[in-house]
Amino acid sequence: VRVTAETKKKSGGGGEGDGVGDGDADSGGGVTEIIAKFAIVAVPPRVAAARVAFSPPLPSEQLARMSATATWAGDWCKVVASFKTPFWRANGDSGVAQMPRSALFSVTWEAGGGDELGERGNCLAGVNFGKAACARLDSFGPHADPATGRSPAALRAAVVDDLASVFGREVIEEQLLEVYHQAWMGEPLTWDDGDGGNGGGDPRGMYGHKLLRRPTGWGVHWAGTETEAAYGHVEGAVMAG
Repeated sequence: VRVTAETKKKSGGGGEGDGVGDGDADSGGGVTEIIAKFAIVAVPPRVAAARVAFSPPLPSEQLARMSATATWAGDWCKVVASFKTPFWRANGDSGVAQMPRSALFSVTWEAGGGDELGERGNCLAGVNFGKAACARLDSFGPHADPATGRSPAALRAAVVDDLASVFGREVIEEQLLEVYHQAWMGEPLTWDDGDGGNGGGDPRGMYGHKLLRRPTGWGVHWAGTETEAAYGHVEGAVMAG
């Protein structure tokens, strides 16, 4: 992807006007060009630094700061299991469980409470962290349905085993509808190794730095969780926008 400062003929006016050009190869091998007064780059700073060519180049100190800023939740992986009913609620449980160390995910929580909460699904979600956890999840093979993220049969069976160890096999096997998963380290618009990854620590102390927020003089602005001091989850992205 290229983002450039360009001067273009104004349509119908014959004059000159500054703009931002965004070019990317299309499926036919050509280039699709978009001209605008301003562009908002909302991909994580490290990904933008690695995969977007800016012309004129960004200042070296700004590019270095972007490259050093780890993506929020970039090395996380999640599993979501959907069920016929929120059986955990019927049992007086919250759905929160600390999983055994051998499990694919470290903790579960309620991600959909069904009709009782006015939600369409009855779901438990699980999360784990780091390269090893993401690689383990990906080792089960590609999604059975890439469009929805539905998991292959082998991963579904492994998730049944993990949930059964906490909630009981009978109820999990009787209630389970589908399993979905995602390891964000495999997503090119989310993850770039940059200066070595997240290093296993919490990256949020890096967020909201003035260099992550400074617009260019030719129309490029920045948005997203990492650019906002009210970091983490969705708040940073909303406030940056």
